[in-house]
Amino acid sequence: MISINDQQPSVDLLNIILTHGEEYFERVQKMLSKEDFYEHQFQDIWESFDKLSLDNKPISINEVMNIIKNKAIDYHYLGSLTSGFPAPEKIVEYAQVVKRQSWARQGITRYRERIKMLSEGIDPRDIISQGVLEDSNMIERTSNNSHIKLLGEGILDFISDIDEKRKTHNAIAGLRTGYDEFDFILGGLDPDTINVIAASPGTYKTTFVLNIANNIAEKYGYVYFASLEMSRKPQLQGKMLAQEAELDSMAFRNLNILKDGDIDKLSNKFAPIVSESRIVVDDSTENKASQIFITARQLKKKYDIKAIAIDYLQLIDPERDLNGNRKREVDTSLRMLKKMTRELQLPLILICQLNRDVYKRKDPKPIFSDLNESGDIEQAASTITFLYRAKCDAPDLITGNIAKNRYGPANSDVKFRVNPRKSSFKIDGPPKVKI
Repeated sequence: MISINDQQPSVDLLNIILTHGEEYFERVQKMLSKEDFYEHQFQDIWESFDKLSLDNKPISINEVMNIIKNKAIDYHYLGSLTSGFPAPEKIVEYAQVVKRQSWARQGITRYRERIKMLSEGIDPRDIISQGVLEDSNMIERTSNNSHIKLLGEGILDFISDIDEKRKTHNAIAGLRTGYDEFDFILGGLDPDTINVIAASPGTYKTTFVLNIANNIAEKYGYVYFASLEMSRKPQLQGKMLAQEAELDSMAFRNLNILKDGDIDKLSNKFAPIVSESRIVVDDSTENKASQIFITARQLKKKYDIKAIAIDYLQLIDPERDLNGNRKREVDTSLRMLKKMTRELQLPLILICQLNRDVYKRKDPKPIFSDLNESGDIEQAASTITFLYRAKCDAPDLITGNIAKNRYGPANSDVKFRVNPRKSSFKIDGPPKVKI
């Protein structure tokens, strides 16, 4: 239990914002006002955050000192506030504690006033009536009801958006993946959805998702690709070059494959194409879902990203020690990723590893129980597509089984031809649908 006079939550909150900047302030800005802080210095610091945010300036100790008027606040004072090491991912929790402390202080003040009124002989019924009104007003002020909306609100905007897409011959409501038959079944990738691509090792799931990310980037805008498995840029750049140049991707590992004219062709023709790619890769070694969320928020603000892809779920580090309970660790990550898609209103393409035992069965078609260490992914995902190679199929023929489709038909198959050396995925055969 934290006392209402314990200033540590306020110190931790201000420390995180001063240390990590405006991105963290934006996460709690609407939760608090300067009056929620007990110390006058804390109130002035919070007010300086508001001013810097309004002026679209970065938040730092130097910027705060440039505008602060309180002579009791100097570099030494701000330095003392940032001497600790609070967990940045807990900033919302710290803000909630500060808010509860503020409510408690307001409540104590009101009840002291009522006791004084009783001692002065004022009719208790009047005091009770006034107290009920004051308490209800406080509850209304401190409740955020912005998430509560009438179902009919914005219905005309919804119809107008559908009509606009119809007139522009955009038959798919969500983002197109670049594979018409796949998009026809899914309806594209909608905002605020988790779209799982699950496969066993060696089924080229990363190649498939990289193709989708590249298609979305070319058509709509920037895509954030969080590659937790590959050594970030070099391998992804090699895959993209191989895809554009239709070159054997092994050439970037076995240099004897490259011919004399290949380097000139890569440099002059294909490097400019890849250099203009709108896929953003995170070079951080921090693999927690909360860090991916923070990066996505920054990229949304900087590049207005249109989608997020993560390779892959089982490599996301746990947010905290859960005594080795892998299911709970994955579930915690999934909840964080779901918050991310909801806040940013973006589709997430989430690669997931399947158990290797799938190919030991007579029928290698994956089922939900094959999802390896996947926690509640079946419930969290809007769509789940299993990639697998049937035993009777050619080595380059991959089946995409859409096993879950929250907004459309499920258990539908799409056949792909993969050229792993050229990092390409294509629909098998002539197009069955055109959209």
